[in-house]
Amino acid sequence: MDSKTHNLSNSSKENLNLSRGKSEKNQIFQRILEIEHIKTMKSLAEVLGLTKNNIYNYESRNAIPYEKIINYAEKKQINLNWLFFGEGEQLRKDSNEKEYEKEIVEITRVLRGFIEKSVKKLHEKENK
Repeated sequence: MDSKTHNLSNSSKENLNLSRGKSEKNQIFQRILEIEHIKTMKSLAEVLGLTKNNIYNYESRNAIPYEKIINYAEKKQINLNWLFFGEGEQLRKDSNEKEYEKEIVEITRVLRGFIEKSVKKLHEKENK
């Protein structure tokens, strides 16, 4: 992990000091912290319906709990493009369910591509 990105598991005081560095995970977590006005790992875990240990596990694997984050966004009416990519308005303005479904399909397509690339890189590393 680069020096611009703070490792969640290094936080002995449980305060999350996530930078707006290159880590996609940290940017998503930072946006949730911003929305919720929270600063602790325990609070972040509770908001996402996880335990603090789950957050540590995601951090150690450099993984993102997509399902939990999407469920959180649905409950809070948060624009997924803003939450995942920092684009558009923070909150969803549409009450049109079909538009939201299109947004979910697009986000899922992008995430699937990201996951497939990550898995391919892991397999390449294992085969070296």
